[in-house]
Amino acid sequence: FHNRMRLPDSGNPFCEEDWRAYSAANRKFADTVMEVYEPGHMVWAHDYHLLLLPSFLLRRHRTAHIGLFLHSPFPASDVFRSVAVREELLRAM
Repeated sequence: FHNRMRLPDSGNPFCEEDWRAYSAANRKFADTVMEVYEPGHMVWAHDYHLLLLPSFLLRRHRTAHIGLFLHSPFPASDVFRSVAVREELLRAM
């Protein structure tokens, strides 16, 4: 989300281990939120660190009210298109 693409000679920018860690961190946030969540509460997820959080919360409570705020502009389409897990991120938001 820094509007920079990796150079073609830098290899595959996707790292499965990093993706699993990112997902696990979002799941831990969801676990913690659900410990205190009550129907009618509003949950705000801030920034790209928590893009998966809305989907993890909605899987547990279908009617949860969730807001997502990005502190930086969403990347341009040509940059976002280069993200290996872009579809997963969009579905999760």
